[in-house]
Amino acid sequence: METKYYVYAYLDTNKPGKYIYENLIFDHEPFYIGKGYGKRLYSHLALRGKNYLKKKIIKSLLNSNQLPIIQKIYTGLKNEEAMLLEIELIKKIGRIQNNTGPLSNMTDGGEGHSGLIQSEETKQKRKESRDKSTFWETVKSDLFKQKMSKITTD
Repeated sequence: METKYYVYAYLDTNKPGKYIYENLIFDHEPFYIGKGYGKRLYSHLALRGKNYLKKKIIKSLLNSNQLPIIQKIYTGLKNEEAMLLEIELIKKIGRIQNNTGPLSNMTDGGEGHSGLIQSEETKQKRKESRDKSTFWETVKSDLFKQKMSKITTD
């Protein structure tokens, strides 16, 4: 079993302070908890998906020439460990939707898409959608690269 997974948090740079959740301390308010591997933690910057709360916060930051802080909380995990920790952290910090905390997560976590096998048709549709997106133009800009170099990832 591979230990390539991690659990990460997106932090709101507009809300500095000490945010303490039992054994976790953040210097900015967390607004999203996720799990993944590779470059998954950056995928939310594309503003895709159904999570309107998360997109709204990220878009607000981008519109004010800021980026969220992206912080890996746990690394070197098996997929199952990452899922359980994601669930634990979301419960510990709390979600906006159920009035328990600041997180924009739409679920209690643990669902993920690990091991998802897509049809060739789906892969082609996703490629066409990416080709129409201006996200990669933004990512390639010097300003974006400069901002990304300031993001904490460990």
